[in-house]
Amino acid sequence: MAAYKMSAAAQRVRIISLLRAASQSTYALRARGISHPAMRVKELISAGYVIHSSRVMAVDSDGYTHNGVALYELITVPRQPGLFEDK
Repeated sequence: MAAYKMSAAAQRVRIISLLRAASQSTYALRARGISHPAMRVKELISAGYVIHSSRVMAVDSDGYTHNGVALYELITVPRQPGLFEDK
């Protein structure tokens, strides 16, 4: 497994990078080291990012199917996206 920086700020930067490439589910984000995707996405939205969330069926890492899993799509970024700092 890759060594990730685990601060909330580093996770937000990683989410934006992943969402620029493609929509991401909660499970996909967790697999990339995002420990609480919903909170990190909420923080990004508060910072001015427009991220659409829809609900989909997804399979977790153990092979179980779940309904209502969040699928995030980056719509727009703020005019001046800044680096994130933990408070």
